This record gives sequence, structure tokens and C-alpha cells, in this order.
Amino acid sequence: MYTQFTASTPQYQIDINRDRLEALNVDFSEAMNTLGAYMGGQYVNDFTFSQRSYRVYIQADEQFRNSPDDIGQINVRSRSGNLVLLNEVAKVTPITGPQTISHFNLFRSIKIQGDAAPGYSSGQAIAAMQQTFKEIEQPGLGYDWTGLSREETKSGGQAILLFALGIVAVFLILAAQYENYIDPIIILLTVPFAILGALLFVSVRGLVNDLYCQVALVMLIGLASKNAILIVEFANQSREKGMTITQAALHAVEQRFRPILTLFCHSGGSIIAYKR
Repeated sequence: MYTQFTASTPQYQIDINRDRLEALNVDFSEAMNTLGAYMGGQYVNDFTFSQRSYRVYIQADEQFRNSPDDIGQINVRSRSGNLVLLNEVAKVTPITGPQTISHFNLFRSIKIQGDAAPGYSSGQAIAAMQQTFKEIEQPGLGYDWTGLSREETKSGGQAILLFALGIVAVFLILAAQYENYIDPIIILLTVPFAILGALLFVSVRGLVNDLYCQVALVMLIGLASKNAILIVEFANQSREKGMTITQAALHAVEQRFRPILTLFCHSGGSIIAYKR
């Protein structure tokens, strides 16, 4: 885990004694406007000269705003018209703080990023960050997720529902295509074996079952069903030619296995054709 937030930027904090200001008959907002105009600049108006418009800003010259001590030399006019030095009511203290203050959903925030260690899934990493936050939680402190982590936490626990809906959608499409319920059931029997094989190889390779893996498993349902559709179609055609169920099944598997074997045997610009 890491963050780009730092709180070590040198700064100056100006504390204004409001009771002292009131005793000197100085308006607080007038004092702040004067301080801001001298040290940071303030827009006044525009004027036109030689057919060009210029903006007018007021600001103390560089030599009079070079040091924090220069703040005390600024005069503020009181309500009665008298001039009061700011060093009588202001105290300058050197501090450290963040260079920039970020906001998330209107709240001041610190962005913390992290990556899952090898062998751990993104879900485990999210759980670890949540546990860490609970251990250091303070009153008035909250957290939220952004990016892929936000989408993953919102869709957490829906993987099984997505797989079930995918299987149901494929089943209904196949049932409408074949106009029966037997062939779709036979086709979908290949789905559990395909998913089991994919999860087995994911485990052997030491990969994690993250969001990308789950999306791939949903796609695998369609790919496995497509392969099974062709096998069932070849078997139905063989049955129409008078073959038995066993002969039709074996013939369909051989017909489907031939292009797969041809693809794997393609090497060095030559093709090794499968021959029965």
C-alpha cells in the first residue's frame, strides 16, 4: 500500500486575536482582506489603454513580502479611521502540512492505493485494507472505494448469480433452437467440466480468482456450449442416418475432434491431418 499524500510541506499559520481586534475597533473581514491583498494580491478593475484592456491588481512589492515578519508591518484601518499594525493582533507560527488538500464527494480525503501480493486475490486485498482501517479507525474518519475496487465491492457476492443467469440464458436459447429440452440439457452438461478444468489450471498456475477470471469463466460457458452444440448436431445427423446412440456419439466426437487436433498439430508451416 502507498499514498502520494504528504503532510511535511513548510507553511506558516497566522493566528488572529479577535478580542484584540475588537478592542482596537478593527473589523475582522477588513483585516483579512488587507492581509490577502498585500501578500497574495487582489483584483481591482480593468482599464483600456491603446485599444487594449488591462487588469489591475494590487500587491505589496516583493521586498515588503519576503519574510513572515513583513506581515506585522501591514497597517489595517479601523472603523474610526485609525491605522493599526497587524503585529499587534497577529501571531505567525511556522508549521508543516499538506501541499494540496484533495476532496472526494465533498469530503477532505487522502487517496491510498495498493496491489495484492502474489498468490492473493483482489478480494483478499480489499478485505485486508478494510481490516486495517477498522484497527486505526478514528471518530469522523470514513472511507470509500474508487475505480475497479468500487465496482468489485458493489458486485461482491453476485458471481454465483451471474453464472446461474448465464446458464439459464444459454439453456433458453438452446431450447428455442432445438424445440426440446433434452438437447440443451446434454449440451449444458459440458459446462461444469469446463469450469472445473479452468479453475484447476488457475490453481496449478498459482493465479488468483479475481474479477477478470470470473469474466473469463462466464465467457467459457458460451465457448463450452458452442463446442457441445456442434457435437450434438453431428450426433443428431448420424442418428438420422441410422446409427445407434453409441455410434452416433463416437462419430460426432471424432468429427469435432479432427479440427481441434489439426489446430494443435499445425507446426513449421505444415499441417498434420488427423486420420482415423
